[in-house]
Amino acid sequence: MSTDPSHRPHLHRTGLALLIVGGIDIAAWLICMALDVPYVSSFNIFSVAGGIFLLRGSLRAASIVRRMSISMLALLAAVVLVSPLLQPPGLTLAMVQGHAALAVLGGVLLVFTVALMAWLARELGAPPVREAMAAAGLKLRSTRWPIAMGAGIAVLLAGASMALQHTDAAARAIGEARAANGDGYRYHLSLIQPKETPAGREVTGTVSAWNGDGVKTVPFRWVQ
Repeated sequence: MSTDPSHRPHLHRTGLALLIVGGIDIAAWLICMALDVPYVSSFNIFSVAGGIFLLRGSLRAASIVRRMSISMLALLAAVVLVSPLLQPPGLTLAMVQGHAALAVLGGVLLVFTVALMAWLARELGAPPVREAMAAAGLKLRSTRWPIAMGAGIAVLLAGASMALQHTDAAARAIGEARAANGDGYRYHLSLIQPKETPAGREVTGTVSAWNGDGVKTVPFRWVQ
């Protein structure tokens, strides 16, 4: 087994970065939860755990984090490409115009995530790290499967979204929203949540209605 320590700075840098980012993400999630503000945690405990293992010099963790970073890059790239299938471009534009500050924040977070994932993939795929993995008897995994998995998830999401828009439940929800708000809007089913209750199958969710004046969220509920 090689004793060359040249790979350790790569593991230390990436581990420290993941620990910091994960810690900030967890803190933001806890603050938002305390204030009852919606927050989707992206890195959380998995980032912290990965950071700890990398700081301890785990080459196996380096391999896993690298493949996850590549998969995330593929997922984000594919989501951008299939985004018109996930949500109508007109609705996306109306949401951006109506919530410019949130759109800018979302864009900044997206750019940061892409940059972080690309940096992690590069650092943990550097020659010293790969040589250390080989010396430790670890298999150098191909990046094809992580890329295929990330892109595949995006395609599945797009397919599921398109199929959902053509269901009877979507037609009913959009029909009720149109009856209440008129034909001056375009409509898109944004969320649907069926669940079983003692009274029957309850279906709840929201329809997005938009036009040149902005976007409104129309809730719906019925029991089958």
